[in-house]
Amino acid sequence: EAGVVDGKYTSQLLDNDMARVLGKLTSSGTYTKGIKTFEFQGFKQLIDQIAESKKTSAD
Repeated sequence: EAGVVDGKYTSQLLDNDMARVLGKLTSSGTYTKGIKTFEFQGFKQLIDQIAESKKTSAD
């Protein structure tokens, strides 16, 4: 088990959170369904939204 943020937040939880946030961004039209890549600002937005949902800082 690899901790990403701390011992309780694993890479599997990050994967789950990424899928959840990307699903929301796809549903809202931010990303096209089936997109394989996205630019840096999009990735930062994804991380910021995950951090917000976990009430932590992505800085």
